[in-house]
Amino acid sequence: MDTGQYSWELTWQRCVVHLMRNCIAAAGSRSLKKRVARIMEPVFRAKDTNQVCALFHLAAKMLEKCCPKAAEIWEDAEADALACLDFPASHWKRLRTNNLQERTNHKIKRRTKVVQVFPSQRSLMRLVGSVLAEQDEI
Repeated sequence: MDTGQYSWELTWQRCVVHLMRNCIAAAGSRSLKKRVARIMEPVFRAKDTNQVCALFHLAAKMLEKCCPKAAEIWEDAEADALACLDFPASHWKRLRTNNLQERTNHKIKRRTKVVQVFPSQRSLMRLVGSVLAEQDEI
């Protein structure tokens, strides 16, 4: 497929909720899990790009001391977890989790399950398009 004059670049945003859950799961005891959670929480509440980056690296250092497994997960996810910082700060809250995408996928699955067999690909696309149009209105 020829993209012509356009240059396509894809940015992947890892869901920070799932990242935090993965790091917490890597911690062993209940008290260590709470400590890991407390270390990570302030990172994504910051309002400035530089502050988020600084807090992310500080959290990585703190995690390295108390839970190396969680620190490894955290550090490996840096580029994907901070991808939303390339956008305006007003968009960060919506971009850093994939709840909207998961909810939309659930609605599409629920609506297509009722039909089971579609007569054509176009009919499937119309149904999915209507679900997406409905979601866009919300």
